[in-house]
Amino acid sequence: MENGRSTIFVSTRSLPWWSLLVPGVIAILAGAFIFFQTDNFVQLLTITVGFFVLLNGIATVIGAIRSGGDSGRRLLTLLRGVLGIVIGALALTLPFMFAAIAWSVMLTLVAIQLIIAAILEIGVAYRLRGRGAPMSSALVSAVFSILLAVLLLSAPAAVGVATLRFIAIFIILLGIGLVVMGWRLRR
Repeated sequence: MENGRSTIFVSTRSLPWWSLLVPGVIAILAGAFIFFQTDNFVQLLTITVGFFVLLNGIATVIGAIRSGGDSGRRLLTLLRGVLGIVIGALALTLPFMFAAIAWSVMLTLVAIQLIIAAILEIGVAYRLRGRGAPMSSALVSAVFSILLAVLLLSAPAAVGVATLRFIAIFIILLGIGLVVMGWRLRR
């Protein structure tokens, strides 16, 4: 309780200075690794996720084999486990290709959603026109949605690298902020 009020935040003054400095340095190093080693980061991330998916698949298969009860549910659980084993094994053996396929599928789905949104925006603009309302904002939104969809579909690798580099810059800035706070606490 502070001033009669409960607080969930810890005062930075009560923390040791290095408890901010060390995570800040780690964040800066991780951000730099992501920024400069994008391909290696993607492979490392894919292998890590693939390992956990593989282990989950194995555990699910074992659970399905050992469980009793409804054979239909057991079969579905077994199939889910086998699918996890296959996906995990693919991610482990072909990490870059697996990541590229997953990224392309995700961007394609986002692009499709953007195109559908653009079509709906054009429909809204047409309906607004009949009521005498300005339709320019709906049309501008539709045009930007279509342009973004084209960009996502035409250059998925470039969009992926740019996204990772943007995240890396954010992580580096976060790390710098933590280092500065830790350094100020030291004084």
